[in-house]
Amino acid sequence: MEFKKNLLADLENVSKSEGYLIFHENKANELWKRAIDYRNAAKSEWGKLKLFKKEDIEAFNPVELKSLSVDTGILAYQEYKAACQIADKMNQLQKQVKLRGYMALSLHISNGTLEPQLYALSAIYLQLQNSDKVTPHELSEAKKIFDKVKGGDSNENPLKLYTEFKPKRNSDNAMTVIKTIDQVIPYIEKKKAQHLISNDIAKICSELMLKPDRTLVRYKASEEEILKAKNRAFKYKVAGAFSFGVTLPTAGLYIYESLTTIGSGVVVYAGPILILLTSIALHSGIAMVKKGANLLKEPKIREKLNEIMDAELKAYDERKFQQFFDELSKEYEKGISLIKLEKPDDIINPKFIIATLISHGFRSDGIAYLLNLIGEAMCSGNISVEGRTKKELMTLAKTVFKGVLNEKLIEEAKKLDGRIHELRKKYRGSYLSYAKSTFDKISDFILFKEYTDLAEEHKSDAQEMPFQARLEEMSNIAKINLAILDILDAGLEEISRAIKTIKEVQNSIKYNYQYIGMAKLRLEVLEDLLWVIGGYEWPEELLEPEFKQITYPVEKIQDVEDENDEYLRYLTEKLQHVSLDKEKINLYTQFAVHYEKMAETKDKFDKLSSLSHWQAAQNNYKEALVIDSRNQDLYLGYANCLLRMSKYTQVTELSKINIALDSLPDYWRLLSIAYCKQTNYKQANECINEALSLDPKNILAGNQKKFLEKFMSKNKIENLIDRYVNEKKNINYKVKNSFSNESPAYNILSIDGGGIRGILPTLLLSEIECRTHKPISCLFNMIAGTSTGGIIAAGLSAPWFDIVYEAVVVSTIVDDTQPIYVPKLIYDYSRPRFLASDLLNIYKNEAENLFSKKWKWDIFNIQMMKVKYTDHGRSKLFNEKFKETRLDKVLTELVIPAANESNLTQTHLFTRHNAHGGIHLNNPASEAYSEAIKYKVDEKKISVLSLGTGSYIPDPFSPEKYRGQLFWAQNIHNSIMSALEGNTDRQMYTKLGNRYQRCQFWFENPIRLDDLNSIPYLLEMGYQYIEELDCSDENPINKLVESFY
Repeated sequence: MEFKKNLLADLENVSKSEGYLIFHENKANELWKRAIDYRNAAKSEWGKLKLFKKEDIEAFNPVELKSLSVDTGILAYQEYKAACQIADKMNQLQKQVKLRGYMALSLHISNGTLEPQLYALSAIYLQLQNSDKVTPHELSEAKKIFDKVKGGDSNENPLKLYTEFKPKRNSDNAMTVIKTIDQVIPYIEKKKAQHLISNDIAKICSELMLKPDRTLVRYKASEEEILKAKNRAFKYKVAGAFSFGVTLPTAGLYIYESLTTIGSGVVVYAGPILILLTSIALHSGIAMVKKGANLLKEPKIREKLNEIMDAELKAYDERKFQQFFDELSKEYEKGISLIKLEKPDDIINPKFIIATLISHGFRSDGIAYLLNLIGEAMCSGNISVEGRTKKELMTLAKTVFKGVLNEKLIEEAKKLDGRIHELRKKYRGSYLSYAKSTFDKISDFILFKEYTDLAEEHKSDAQEMPFQARLEEMSNIAKINLAILDILDAGLEEISRAIKTIKEVQNSIKYNYQYIGMAKLRLEVLEDLLWVIGGYEWPEELLEPEFKQITYPVEKIQDVEDENDEYLRYLTEKLQHVSLDKEKINLYTQFAVHYEKMAETKDKFDKLSSLSHWQAAQNNYKEALVIDSRNQDLYLGYANCLLRMSKYTQVTELSKINIALDSLPDYWRLLSIAYCKQTNYKQANECINEALSLDPKNILAGNQKKFLEKFMSKNKIENLIDRYVNEKKNINYKVKNSFSNESPAYNILSIDGGGIRGILPTLLLSEIECRTHKPISCLFNMIAGTSTGGIIAAGLSAPWFDIVYEAVVVSTIVDDTQPIYVPKLIYDYSRPRFLASDLLNIYKNEAENLFSKKWKWDIFNIQMMKVKYTDHGRSKLFNEKFKETRLDKVLTELVIPAANESNLTQTHLFTRHNAHGGIHLNNPASEAYSEAIKYKVDEKKISVLSLGTGSYIPDPFSPEKYRGQLFWAQNIHNSIMSALEGNTDRQMYTKLGNRYQRCQFWFENPIRLDDLNSIPYLLEMGYQYIEELDCSDENPINKLVESFY
């Protein structure tokens, strides 16, 4: 009975595994077909499409199609790999071989080179190990895949003896075929074939050796340090020569005077003393000249080593490995060279190379780079050493690769990072501009001090990544190459060692932030090769536990609705009955954490309440800090609250209060975010590098570093806008916007008022158009806008028009038939007048016309002049852009709260009364929703995207106090605005739930409606917001784009 249960359980597991295998394989097949379709479409081979129709993807340009093909090919590879892992466990040989072939092809169309070849070879190797179960046809098919991914001639068949076999035509019996196969593939022939495959694998593995990236390292001694050393030596020699020049004449004069005085019979006591002092000065001068000469030896050695480095790298780049070793064997000092590899008993000593180069000012990452090159060159098969076999050279290469892992290199990298850390603490990231005082310079000159400052190139490099991270990259390369060499040896001990080495690299990649992406595919293919050659499966005990984020310890955290909940009452009551400081701190911390959770819960639908909760959390951290001002965890919580309330400057100044924060990687991460929000990307990058230097395993810091990399280029905004402009040609205007009772959704776009800040929603809408390849007017059934939002709404809804001139006969005294030509608008309702990117450029380049002013002198007033806003520039711009277009011509339902809808056919899109009205309805989402309900739209079909233009609320408990600073007029009724601002989101979310999406921006300082100088900052903030949405787990912008298909 027990046996039957076990059998049934096994059958159930097999059934599940087969189901998973089929699932992954089918998904991979679908992705593969998509990838091929994208590939064919990129070459305009539309007739070869299998899944798509031409009209489905013709909007994409060839570059985009090629990129889609590559990305989809990698996805297909991942699915085939998942299916292959199941097939391996089930020992389904045909599936194992077939799936490896597909993995090779998927990587091949994704621009892979060596990895596809190894997968194809591993499939053939697997077949040879099971030759009694494989037909020659199957092996021939696997060989074709290898030829395909290799890009070689299929006639060059390394398995010719094996694949040329053809069964007899009359051999229909399966046993006959099997016996025939056994006859054609005897043991010796199978071994020959396996040997040929092993040679191919060995050849590719030598090519597969990871090449270190030279741009990551400094492989030469610092030229700045060499120059400083030369200057110091020169000063000693000059000082010594000066002693000679002054002392010798002086000494001769006094000797002459002494002799004259003695000759006259006068006893002089000062003469001998002066002669003694003169001799001492002469001795010191000689010593200084000698020291100068000795000091000059060091920069000369460094210069010679630099020359050797340049020469050996030139040989390496030209793949002249024998010359590479010849250059390294040259003497940098009389009788001394880095390596000697001429006689059979010569060895390469990595420890000597490391110690020598460190003593002469070389950086550890540069030394590790050199050792990697030496190891790679020794494995190339293109060098010869008298009395040494290739096998012995491979063994020597392993020794060199192991030298990269030397502890001395790690210590030096740590020292250099430590010096950078001290500079960052002292100068808060501005150490690049730091210069010594005049007194320090004079002091250094007089005392002939040794140059101890960090070279500028080291400071500059530290801005990009820590020195330990550079060294770790070199170490991982060495480890992968060691694993490759062990796999080639294929002994039990070597395979076991390779397994351990690969796991070390995997853990390094998984748990430490990778400044430079390691070749994960290369690791995966090595794992597969290990499985094929050694039948290896990764043991679970080698897997390290996942890194966990630290959280504050609290007794309990409840889900809450508002500040009056039971848990807060419980904490309040408990606080009243405790007296110990430790207990009070714990309770204040629980208050703070609880408010933080409430803030995060309400952030989506009630931002004002969310900010109030962050403020409450901050206040509780502050109370706890009054009791314990040195508690770093409390400071981190306090800093996080400041950050969430957009108080970035206060975050950067916290370390002045508690200098111990400088030792916390999480504080440096928060600093980086604060500087990023202030668009100080250089300093933000410095701070995040410091965070990762202190804790390479900090996942949040790693995410922030990846996020920051998007903003480091100088022309990012220009490139972004250029992308929008270039994408205009791919916009599909054929899609029509219509709604009926059968339509599944009714989409509303709502845009706030905010003057020049309208550039923010236009940027976000440009991104949506770019991703969907559709105009906004085709994506939304209704567009609503207030003030500047009304301008945008009308611009997106207005139809395209051409101007033609019609002849009109006007009666005149001279000629009754004299015509005049009157302009007439001919509308094209298939496309809008403006895309979002067009409006973005208007805000960016013509903002002065939108928000023009005039100056009025008031002699009899205390204030002699004041700004008055005028419609002149706006009216001129609107007339130019919209002409006589009326509300009844628009492509979507249009809601502008200040518009006069009594006569749509007579009301122009922009008149004086509706261009800047409706301030009290700054977010018109609720108004638009009400209009849709009036139109009998089913509430369940309504979705609203509400775009804000930025808000400034430094005190969430008194939001109305500062709202006027965001608008022109100072006499606007603040209580009305703040109430509506706080209520609209709450009301809409209550009605629609997740079908209401609000995008809002938060400022540290107010930006007025007409602040044209803020345009660059607003563009940066908008770009950051888009990237934040993309980087979030939910990725709402992609979900939004998908909802339009």
